[in-house]
Parts: sequence; structure tokens; C-alpha cells
Amino acid sequence: MRSSDTGHGHGFATDADDLAIMAEIRRTPLASFHDIAEATGIPERTVSRRFARLERLGAVSVTGRTLPGFDGTVAWMVRAASDVAHAISLSRYLSTQDRTRWVRVTTAHNEVVFGLISPGPDADPILAHLVDDPHVHSVQMYRLLQTWTAQGETTDHHSELPIDETDRAILAQLAGRGRTPHTHIAAALDLTPRTVTRRINRMVEGKVLFFEADTTTTGPNSRVEALIWAQVPPGKILDTAAMLAGRAEFPFVAASSGPYQLIISYSGPDNAHLLRTVDTALADTVASVDIVPLSPAVKRAT
Repeated sequence: MRSSDTGHGHGFATDADDLAIMAEIRRTPLASFHDIAEATGIPERTVSRRFARLERLGAVSVTGRTLPGFDGTVAWMVRAASDVAHAISLSRYLSTQDRTRWVRVTTAHNEVVFGLISPGPDADPILAHLVDDPHVHSVQMYRLLQTWTAQGETTDHHSELPIDETDRAILAQLAGRGRTPHTHIAAALDLTPRTVTRRINRMVEGKVLFFEADTTTTGPNSRVEALIWAQVPPGKILDTAAMLAGRAEFPFVAASSGPYQLIISYSGPDNAHLLRTVDTALADTVASVDIVPLSPAVKRAT
């Protein structure tokens, strides 16, 4: 008997079928329902129904994102240590800011971690707010030098591809819902579907645009998520990143400035798996790690 659509927890199921569909979407955000059905053994109509429900309830989302260096901006990962009682309110403030791409609170509630797109650290109002906040004890910024996607592909933060207003309008459509059919985008922008497809493909090939899946689970099947800040000696940074990128447990890997050469996102079934994975996958190349378990996202990737 196949699992049912009965929901748990916050109103959506995370049974075996849901988890299998989410895993395929994380691996290939634009995978067709036919391809997901082939990979999981779940009937295509069930995949379509399940995905629509999970997307509607916020359990899964796919966004079209520009690379962090787009339009001369700089991508930062920021750690703001705060009073435990203040972390949630701080995270909610940060989630309302347009230039934060995602916001998370550690499970200890003593730190807020977020992605920031900024022209630079000087006179940034978000950072000024953190510095002036008496409940924030320290702010650490790490510039992302290079990233690797969940598909194991490296992304360059600089592109010479010229972008016009039509391209930007398409990007805005995909930022809200990355799997929006090209026919819908064409109708909204008074373009032909062929033009939309051609421009999207051009921006992907030109390393301006990529697609990212974000998923969340509830109930007994909730996944453990963490950031791993790793110190890696010179000569091993790029090889280690390439080795980790594309593994199911590591949906995001970035080389960064500062004392940690790699920042690694982890998603797995439980804390024991997290520890085993770090102990085995990082044993030969990483000198030390700071493992930071995360609470559910306050703001998901945008």
C-alpha cells in the first residue's frame, strides 16, 4: 500500500513519498514530474499532486536566483551572536530586509546566521543596525569567494553577460517561483515562449542565473540542518569543495574569506548521521570544524 496524503505536524506530510520527491527536487530543481517518477518509482500523477500540495504549503520551493556577484554586488554570510531571548526578534527583523536572502537561528538561539547581498560592508544599514543593537554581542562577516550548487557545479561570482530589461523582468518572474512555466512568463511579459526559453538558457549558460530548491519537513521525519564552518589548509580547499559538492548531505558549499576556508550546508536525518558524516567526509582534508545546528528557517532562500 502506498503512503497516504495525511498530514502531520504543521499541516503537511513528510512521509516516504514526500521525502523522495523532495530529495529529487533538491538534486535537480527543474526535474520534470516524469523524471521524478522514474527516479522514485512513484506514479507521475502522484508526484504532480504531491508536489503541488507541498509547494502550496511551503514545504518545497524552487527559486531562480542570480549569482551573488550579479550587478556588482558582494555575497556575504553573516553571523550575529546575540542574547538568547533576542535571537528570534532579530531574525524576524532581518527577514523583512530585501537584501537578506535567507535567515536562520541556531538551535541554541544564541546566534542568527543569514545571507546578505550588499555593495560592501561600509555604511550598510543592515550591518549598522546590528552594530547598534545592544543585544548583539558580535558580528562576523564572511565574503563568499566561490560557491558550489547542490548539483555539484561551481559558480563564478562574476559574469560578463550583458543583461537588458527583458532579462531582468524574466529574472523577477523566476525569483518568486522558479518552476513557473515559460508559457506563463511569456503571457505575463508579452513575449513568446520561445523567447523566454532562449533567454533563460542564455542566462544559465552565462552563469547569471541558477535554480535552487529549498525544502522543509515536519513531524517524525524532520531533517537536521546545520552549517559546518571548516578550516582547510591551502592546497586542499578547491579539491575538498569539489569532493563535497553534489553529495546529498551537502546541498551548498562555499569558499569564504576569514578564518574558515569553507562553509558547508548539511541536511540529514539526525544528529548521529551529522556527526558520522563530518567524521568521515572531512577527516582527511579538514583541520578543524565548527558545527552549528540550525532551527527551521525564518526566511528561506530568495
